[in-house]
Amino acid sequence: MLAFHPVILFIAFISGVWLAALQGQGGSIRGTLRFCLLPSGIVIVVHSVFFNVGSTPLFAIGGKPIMLEAITYGITMSLALIVLFVWFLSYNQTMTAERFLCMAAPLLPQVALVTMISLRFVPLLKERLHQLVLIQKLRGLDVYDGSMVKRAKAGAQLLHALFSWSLQEALETADSMKARGYGVTKRSTYISWSMTRQDWLVLVYMIVTGGGGAWCWLIGGHGQTAYERMIRVGWTIAEWGSIVLLVLFLCIPLVIELKERWQWHCWK
Repeated sequence: MLAFHPVILFIAFISGVWLAALQGQGGSIRGTLRFCLLPSGIVIVVHSVFFNVGSTPLFAIGGKPIMLEAITYGITMSLALIVLFVWFLSYNQTMTAERFLCMAAPLLPQVALVTMISLRFVPLLKERLHQLVLIQKLRGLDVYDGSMVKRAKAGAQLLHALFSWSLQEALETADSMKARGYGVTKRSTYISWSMTRQDWLVLVYMIVTGGGGAWCWLIGGHGQTAYERMIRVGWTIAEWGSIVLLVLFLCIPLVIELKERWQWHCWK
């Protein structure tokens, strides 16, 4: 329930957008928000129409009551989905493949490799799809022009070429890594990272704020529920404590980014 609290979600959304903007991802933010509009709308509509749980009917569609609680929960789920996508923008910008492998490969090399490949699979497919679309246009096959049958045939050929290319590339990568002995012994890295004093301080800060916020919530900060009826209980000290600690937890990357920008400005 903590992850679906509207105050936490709103703060997480604002901090995530701010962080992504500081990292120069304004265009990606706009594209992500446009991408999330349709799935969010579908979640809200489906949850409002098919889940008639609650005690506050607003109106009826085809004899089925539409409950305020169902709409509220659908909006909350949509906001949680948007927050997840927004924060992954900063994750992709910060956590490079080398950093991820340096952290996870010494313990679980196979799992680390599969995870890294999965995370880069969608961007790689998008890049290859863009290249194939340009090539198909030169051949006179356009998925955006012509009749429905013509566009369907062009799309089928495009998908066939895309998956064939991806599978062939995956087989070549697997053979190459097997020949190099990946996973046989402990993996080394080209770049050596070590924990600095600042890293340890940030880690302790994250444990204290994140763990303290979750603990405050568990001991009595359940201040809002959606099912089965919309209620609002007075804000307790535990709930205030959980909100403040989790806000401090979410501000960590913002503070680090602003500090580095200030240092860069001073050094210039």
